[in-house]
Amino acid sequence: MRSKFHCSFLLFTFCCVAEQQQPTHGLTNGLNRFRLSLSVRQTRLAMSRNEKMAERLAALESDLRSRLMRELESVAGGKNTLFFVTAEFNPHDLPEHMLARGTAELSDLASEALELSVMLDDSGAAPVAALFRRYLARANNLSDHHRLGPARLAQEMLDELKTLEA
Repeated sequence: MRSKFHCSFLLFTFCCVAEQQQPTHGLTNGLNRFRLSLSVRQTRLAMSRNEKMAERLAALESDLRSRLMRELESVAGGKNTLFFVTAEFNPHDLPEHMLARGTAELSDLASEALELSVMLDDSGAAPVAALFRRYLARANNLSDHHRLGPARLAQEMLDELKTLEA
């Protein structure tokens, strides 16, 4: 049996000899095979990571869509008129206790989905999240004196969300 030190020393020697491109004892071919298998493993790992991020993004989009549909129907009916106001989108500096927690959670989900789409290098991968963030910004744009109120804005967003679904 060889000790751990002896094995790591042999691996170190193996790598040094192969890096110098000296075909001593056939070690170069072994290192090349080792590098190839390592790069294949890294590619599989990277693909796996991207696939996991894509699955997470799809789950976030689905959850965001279903929760937004429910909330927007309520807001379009005249309830929760502060729906479009969050800590991030709060031009009137309303106190924190007045802001809807559900909207903050949805905004966080949308932000996470957009970050994942950027990490996946696919800007169109999160259309629901982008739509929601766009409507949050639009609802709180004080320079637009003709902006819609929360009920009409919610109905418009709901209609646009339904067209995204088709």
